[in-house]
Amino acid sequence: MSGNMEMQHQDRTECGIGDNNSSSPMVEPQSSPPQPSSASHLHNTTSRVFTRYGRELMPFLIGYRVGRGNRPSYLTLGGANPDFFTGDFTFANLTVPLKWKFRIDRIQLFNGEYTFSDGGCQAEIKPTSPMLVGPYAEVDRLNAKLGAQKSSAPTPYVMYEFDCSNVDNLPDVEFIINGETLSLSSKDYVVKRFHEGSMVCLSAFRGRKDFTEGSESLWTLGQVFMRGFYTHFDKANSRIGFAKAKH
Repeated sequence: MSGNMEMQHQDRTECGIGDNNSSSPMVEPQSSPPQPSSASHLHNTTSRVFTRYGRELMPFLIGYRVGRGNRPSYLTLGGANPDFFTGDFTFANLTVPLKWKFRIDRIQLFNGEYTFSDGGCQAEIKPTSPMLVGPYAEVDRLNAKLGAQKSSAPTPYVMYEFDCSNVDNLPDVEFIINGETLSLSSKDYVVKRFHEGSMVCLSAFRGRKDFTEGSESLWTLGQVFMRGFYTHFDKANSRIGFAKAKH
C-alpha cells in the first residue's frame, strides 16, 4: 500500500492482511495476488496505516479484524464491516488519541471473583504487537489464577505456560470497558507452539516491570485481543470501539 489514499465518508475500502501460506502477513488489496512478505513488512505497512494515515485522515474510520489460525486479517478504511463482528460496539473515549489509549475499568475472572488493575488503568491498542502486556505483578497474579506456570525461557518478558490438556477448560478473561464486559476466551489468549517436537501452550499475557502510565498501570492490547474483538478506530469522535469478532 503506497501513495495517497482518498476516500469518502460513505465509502469503504477493504484490504486483506495476509495470505494463508504465510506466518508473516502483509497489508494487501483484496484484488491483488499474494506476494512474499516479512515481519518487517508487516510492521512497516500496518504502522503506516495506524499512524500516518490515522493521523492525517482524521475524519475517517478504520475497522480491523485480526484473523484466527490461517484465516487472513481484514482492514476496512472508511467504516466497519458487519461481516466481521456480531452485536453492538462498546466504545471508550481516547485519553491519548494519537496512540489509541483509553481507560479500562478493571480486568477480572469469574464475574469479578478475582479482579486486576481494580480502580482503573490505561490501555493501548497496538496492532503491531502480538501479545497482551501488563505490569509484572498484575500479570503474574492473573496467570497464577488461570493456572499457568512461569516459563524458564530467557526473554525480555516474563512468560507463562499452561498444561495443554486443560486449555479448553480455562475461564474467559473479562475486560470491563465503559461499564461493559468483553470476554476473551482461551482460544485467543492461549498461544500454541511446537518446541523440540512437543506442543507448548503459552499464555499471551506477558508481564513487564515498571509498566505504568503516570500513576496508573498500563496494558498493551495487541493482536491477541484484536482477534477476539473487532476493533473500530473512530478518529472523528476520538473514541475506540470493540465488538465480538466473527471468524
